[in-house]
Amino acid sequence: AEAFGLKAWRVEDPADLQRVLAQAVASDGPTLVDVICQPLHEAAAPVSEWVA
Repeated sequence: AEAFGLKAWRVEDPADLQRVLAQAVASDGPTLVDVICQPLHEAAAPVSEWVA
């Protein structure tokens, strides 16, 4: 993104997200925020025993 003139950030820690988003919104011009999330298989809700 930076090679095309965009300001870019990568967020891996949820504690940094609010700060990075504020910087992106305050920037002049287009920006990119790459937010790394947990894989879906780690975030899935547990299945009740009676369903399994």
